[in-house]
Amino acid sequence: MNELKVEVYTVGFEPMGESIVVKIKMDKITMFCFVIDYYETEDEKPILQLIKGEPIDLICITHPDLDHCLGLEKCIDRKNMRL
Repeated sequence: MNELKVEVYTVGFEPMGESIVVKIKMDKITMFCFVIDYYETEDEKPILQLIKGEPIDLICITHPDLDHCLGLEKCIDRKNMRL
């Protein structure tokens, strides 16, 4: 029996910033992973902890303010990123 599961994580940052990570899994294997509003700083990288090295299939940026896209270029440069 195939088990389909959707995991949604909301990550907030103080005093600004928020990201959402969505993983679609089949039988505990991540089939698709996407991020809405990627945000990271040198000290805070919770998105990387949530994806645990899995490729990010899609990134959606809602608007170009820094609290919604800071660190995005580093994410795109990562070798595990599928474009």
